[in-house]
Amino acid sequence: MRERPSKDVDKDKKLLMEIAERMFKISDKYQQENEYYLLLSELRRTRERLKTFKGFTPATEAELALPMYLAAVILGEGVEEAEERLRKAVEKLKDTSKLKEKCIQYLVEGGRWNL
Repeated sequence: MRERPSKDVDKDKKLLMEIAERMFKISDKYQQENEYYLLLSELRRTRERLKTFKGFTPATEAELALPMYLAAVILGEGVEEAEERLRKAVEKLKDTSKLKEKCIQYLVEGGRWNL
């Protein structure tokens, strides 16, 4: 099923981040529950709605690239592309940015960033 592009990017971006953060921390035991599959479905649909969008500033691009990366890791689809996009966004953020710190934290947790 193909999703139409988002009509409210900020709302979908926030929703995708909430679902992705929740799922990123789910234990293996919980992954057998019905609610997990509903979350997985909503994650996939929301990601599809946001696929064509890019941020205009480094911060807005990072705010979009981070949940897209988390969704890719969770779904196991397009991880390399999502990681590259997130890394490019992180490079453009100032070192004092809390968002940069959060992005790097998820890259480290996902085993995709070497310090």
